[in-house]
Amino acid sequence: MPTISITIPQIPAILTDKDWQKKKGILAKAQGETGVGELMKKLAQSHIAVDWTKFKVANPLSITREALAAAEKTARGQFAAINKYHDAALALMRQADKTAAEWKKSKTVPSSSRNHVENVSAAALNYATAIKSWAWDVEFKYALTVITETEKTLKEILGKAVAEIRTAIASISKELTADAFDTKVRQKLRALAAAIGRAPALKGSDYEKAVTTMTADSFMQGATTPDEVEKRLDQVKKFLVAFENRK
Repeated sequence: MPTISITIPQIPAILTDKDWQKKKGILAKAQGETGVGELMKKLAQSHIAVDWTKFKVANPLSITREALAAAEKTARGQFAAINKYHDAALALMRQADKTAAEWKKSKTVPSSSRNHVENVSAAALNYATAIKSWAWDVEFKYALTVITETEKTLKEILGKAVAEIRTAIASISKELTADAFDTKVRQKLRALAAAIGRAPALKGSDYEKAVTTMTADSFMQGATTPDEVEKRLDQVKKFLVAFENRK
């Protein structure tokens, strides 16, 4: 599955005060302040006011559904700032329209300046439309798809690992020794531990801690008799039941 990355809206050069001061023309400048440049500065400030990083999602392979939902809620908290950003673009468009109308009445403002301010108005409208329709949630949707597919795959892997542990336990029922446990059961427990480590929702959980304990060499210390080995196997069986019944 290809990685999907969100595209953050960037202000077009034509809507920046630097470009405006350069292209509106010397004769147009003589008409006095139009307010267009100031609104361009406000547009830039509105862009800065949005915390665009909130729309970026961490590696979907390392994030849980709960964490994703919390991140999406945080992102939605930026909507008010985005609305102001959108409104700033519309305000700029209206001021550009007003300026264009005034310049059309002037005999000294060149057509190039009038054309440019009309282009500013069109660009501002297009940009406002783009902001309004901006797909802010593409990374969240992608992450949810990855999480869903990963959960399905891990469920199959975890189920298979548990079944193999049960089979391994049954295979040493007549050979209750620490060596038999090490060569047959522990190997399968390690496979389960690896699978749990790949599941964000299980990482750091009591299940991971328990299976880590059972794969450690110290788990079988003192198990020198069949009864002692049986006790260890009972612990593993109880763990498997709890693990399969987890919510």
